[in-house]
Amino acid sequence: MSLPKRNSADGRCYWMKPEVQEELQPLFDQCIQDAIDGRITRLDSLWPPVVVSSEGAPFEVHALVRKWTEAQQAETLDAEKAIAFSENLRRQSRWGEIDHYLLDMLKRELQEKYFVVTDREDDHRWNREYSLKPGIRAEEVPEPLLRFACYVAVSYKVYGTPCICITLKVRKIRVSHTTWNSPTSSACLSPTTPISGSW
Repeated sequence: MSLPKRNSADGRCYWMKPEVQEELQPLFDQCIQDAIDGRITRLDSLWPPVVVSSEGAPFEVHALVRKWTEAQQAETLDAEKAIAFSENLRRQSRWGEIDHYLLDMLKRELQEKYFVVTDREDDHRWNREYSLKPGIRAEEVPEPLLRFACYVAVSYKVYGTPCICITLKVRKIRVSHTTWNSPTSSACLSPTTPISGSW
């Protein structure tokens, strides 16, 4: 397959500029799918990190994560694919390249849709406590979204910088006939483990 000329300032990758959007979109979409399938490779050791699709098309990691997170919705998120996508990009770059976009997506699709702050609004978001919004039952919160939130929280504990810490204050809730316990345990990533707490 003949690829178009790379259009980034340094010539390392493709930038999704409006004038080339239509031509590059299939390559971009394939790179996202390859990230989910674990078929991407790192282009080089330079910054910003660039990954290459199975078809040889290079894109910046942050561009892939930004576009992918913008398309995700609470009701349709596939936890397995979301975790695979994030984990494969993390391995090819670093956690700090993707965490901001994942947190923004969780804030939009989980926190703002289903939770309210139950203590001081002026606290930093890491220190706030949240409860379900009035009228929302625990079983209404999409379980795949909760599983992905758990993955992100654990990843912050494992890969995040020392100055960033997420404290999960867990309350037991029942979802899909499963009692959710501490998300800091190894069971956190199992399909039926629920999560509740600070964001």
